[in-house]
Amino acid sequence: MAVYLEFVGATVDDLLRARVLLEPVAARVASQHLTEDGIDYLRGCLTREQANEGFEPTGRERLHVVLGNLCGNTALTLFVDVLVELTTSYARVPTLPADPKLQELKSESDHAHGAIVDAVVSGNHILAHHRTVRHLRAVHAWLMSAKQSPIDRGSSASAPLPPTAKLAETVADRLMTEIAASGIGAGEIFGSERELQARSDVSRAVFREAVRLLEHHHVARMRRGPHGGLVITDPNPAASVEAAVTYLRYQGASAHDLQHVREVIELGALSTVAARLHEPKLRGLLEVASDSFSETVSDDLPTLFVRLADNPILLLFTQILLAAESPDFEHSVMDRETRDAYAAVLAALLDGDSARAQHRLNRHLRRTHQS
Repeated sequence: MAVYLEFVGATVDDLLRARVLLEPVAARVASQHLTEDGIDYLRGCLTREQANEGFEPTGRERLHVVLGNLCGNTALTLFVDVLVELTTSYARVPTLPADPKLQELKSESDHAHGAIVDAVVSGNHILAHHRTVRHLRAVHAWLMSAKQSPIDRGSSASAPLPPTAKLAETVADRLMTEIAASGIGAGEIFGSERELQARSDVSRAVFREAVRLLEHHHVARMRRGPHGGLVITDPNPAASVEAAVTYLRYQGASAHDLQHVREVIELGALSTVAARLHEPKLRGLLEVASDSFSETVSDDLPTLFVRLADNPILLLFTQILLAAESPDFEHSVMDRETRDAYAAVLAALLDGDSARAQHRLNRHLRRTHQS
């Protein structure tokens, strides 16, 4: 996922907004399904975290991931883990490691985490949700006080490869980093096969295996011939979607899990769109979307508001959920009831009635999921 998100220009702000949307839901659901063993595990994690003198303010504190693990929703667990790890890898901290401010921040974080754990353990899912939102918004505001770069290996420390990584994976990872830093656009040649192989200092077989990995991730492809070389390709989420869907199916994700997370993302995206209705460009896109409803409308509808919200991370998650729900989703055609429902939501938005738009979309999603 990180490979794809790097190349579509996802930002740390996108990451943090996705976390504010999804992690409170994980805390809320965890509070509703927590067992006695889960209480001990959660409190043990909090105790170890608070006893640790070090502080990693970008969010690697394991409590965030632990709440994702305890929520019992495989899709939420996966997405929360991805978001926390990407934040840790790419967010720039506005405070230097030796700054006394860090100890104050650790104290505030420990207090917030303790309050969240108390709410989760007590089963007060509304309070657990509220406290998690408040904490993550504070983290968001603090991190964004520093100048954040896009998710980009060229300027940040990407997540390390596992110790078991093959040589070809290491070469591919290094090439991805160089490509990201180069700024070369799609369709341009990054270098010749001979030149890149020599620079990588590996055998031809290893280099070609590395290229196959780049092709799998839709980062670049090798073009043969006298004017050939490693050609940068347009970003494509296919590899991320395929890997995540395989994982979710292996973990036995239920239709209810997938639909629940998709509902949260879609309603959250609609809220974002509603808050930006004053922007002429966005209003123009809404008008175009409203005018385009016809019998030919297909898979665009379930991603409509996520695309308009302009968060590539949430869009990728939505594409994963849709593919996991239905392998033939890309070739499906929405029924008239679905088209009418989205047309009604758009009409309410264009009338400036965002509350009614939320109501209509929520009603449609619940009716669809119940069926």
